Amino acid sequence: MPGALRAGWLLSGSVVLVAVVGCAEGLEQRGPGPSSLSPAVSQPSVTCSPGPVIDLGSPFPDAAPALFRTTGGALVFRAERFPHGGAFDPKTGQTVISLGDVGDPANYDAAKQDVVNATTRAVAVEKSQVVVELPAGEYWMVNSSGVWITVQGCTGVTVTLLRVG
Repeated sequence: MPGALRAGWLLSGSVVLVAVVGCAEGLEQRGPGPSSLSPAVSQPSVTCSPGPVIDLGSPFPDAAPALFRTTGGALVFRAERFPHGGAFDPKTGQTVISLGDVGDPANYDAAKQDVVNATTRAVAVEKSQVVVELPAGEYWMVNSSGVWITVQGCTGVTVTLLRVG
């Protein structure tokens, strides 16, 4: 069952979730493989004035990714529309957002249940936000749970949707 594999990846991967109130502390990756995860930008509250909400859609790691362009800087990501009510659905959902350069398309390795060429990863917790710093460029985005992802640029940072995932 595809959903079970994706949930297994989230639960068995080498991602550590830190419980927070109001804002998720994420993980950022700069380099290949989950072993190179390191603490990401963590803020108890967003101190910027976020711009317009951009809907990136709900792309699973093995599906067509969302594509967007940014002028670079702090971006606020939120995850929404988690399933609830099922026997294995968590009370509060979480997903791993994987990001990479559009010049190096997302490469999902089914054996590892991982997007092996993601350059940045962040854990997004339902009803919270995670702030990620990205340089100017064009990026793809997928998430481990296939839930709806939105992004906003902080003050002076623009985000342009290129394709909904």
